[in-house]
Amino acid sequence: RLIKYLHEKKGFNVLAFESDFIAITEGWGKIEKTKISIDSFIKRNIFPIWTYCQTIEKLFYNYIPQTQNTPAPFQLAGFDCQLHGAFSNKNLKENIQNTLNRLSYANLLKNHVTVVLKYSDSLFLNRISKNKTLYDSLVIAVQAILIADKTRQELTSWEVIVFENVQKFLELIAGLIQFVRVVVLP
Repeated sequence: RLIKYLHEKKGFNVLAFESDFIAITEGWGKIEKTKISIDSFIKRNIFPIWTYCQTIEKLFYNYIPQTQNTPAPFQLAGFDCQLHGAFSNKNLKENIQNTLNRLSYANLLKNHVTVVLKYSDSLFLNRISKNKTLYDSLVIAVQAILIADKTRQELTSWEVIVFENVQKFLELIAGLIQFVRVVVLP
């Protein structure tokens, strides 16, 4: 009721969830805004702690789809660096490849670009290995690309945010791998 009040009476039109930033923020703009598409998108891209909660069911599966045919449709966004959503899983690698192929300075960072392209499909939780070195290499490669772009500024602001998001996710995973090795597995 609070969200409905803020939307209808106070003009709020973005609902952000602690869930996959890239999947929800980019994916929402690309889906067809039908009830079936919205329901599927929500279930496949927002953490299940939200999507299977009965308290929020009416908001997700009734109210948000209904607003799409109004002058003030609800928009969804995410604000978590964890890459788990179906949209990211399906599109992120190709998006990263297209971005890196477009950069004029990619040849200067050939080793870093190669690492990112080779392992960008390893970014998802269901594919995580216990290889901290891999994640450290990816962090360094993404960081090198971001540093190089500061002087050349060929990345769009969205692409910078995506690379920063990927970098933070990789740092999180590398930290978790280290935690498991030191605390859980001794």
